[in-house]
Amino acid sequence: MVNAVSEVTNVGDEEVKNYEFYVVSPKKFTILFLSTLGLYSIYWSYQNWSLYKKSVGSDVWPIARGIFDIFFLHSLCGKLSSLVSSSQKERADLEWQAIQYVLLIIVSRICDRLAIKELGLPYTYFASLLLLPFAC
Repeated sequence: MVNAVSEVTNVGDEEVKNYEFYVVSPKKFTILFLSTLGLYSIYWSYQNWSLYKKSVGSDVWPIARGIFDIFFLHSLCGKLSSLVSSSQKERADLEWQAIQYVLLIIVSRICDRLAIKELGLPYTYFASLLLLPFAC
């Protein structure tokens, strides 16, 4: 499902442009994220940046931003929060969730690499798997 919001609206004296973003229900996202062991986040991020690029005409590379999602998630959340949330608390909550996601994914990937090198087995293997639902 794609949120096809790409219009200019006037709010008082301000002109606010609404961009297109890739909208997925929480249930669908959770199922796809967990069944692909987190790889769905790459596709999700790619789709968001691709739609953003089309609606703005920006020169961003959606493929690179999808693959390296942990580096660009904060920027994407900033663009989302400027459109959907009006309160500072909601923006801070979204930023905190982005920080948590990035930290959990980094720790999960470190544990995964340690498990591949057979360091700390089986604990590192199970830790990398147990962190995925929390990152979701």
